Amino acid sequence: HVGLVGGVSANSRLRERMQVLTDSFGGELFVPSLEHCMDNAAMIAMAGYQQFQAKEFSPLTITAEPGLVIK
Repeated sequence: HVGLVGGVSANSRLRERMQVLTDSFGGELFVPSLEHCMDNAAMIAMAGYQQFQAKEFSPLTITAEPGLVIK
């Protein structure tokens, strides 16, 4: 079984090819409806904009932190 998600899952050609491939192995393809195929970039940009508007700035010494909470 295969799940195709994220912004790339909106690509109709990729959906078709993945369906053919999954069918050839007797599996099942799970793909969200098009209205749910989004890229997280817009969400992250909006979160950053809201923090900017609230004057919540991070120091330039900040490092990547996978568990960082976005308000």
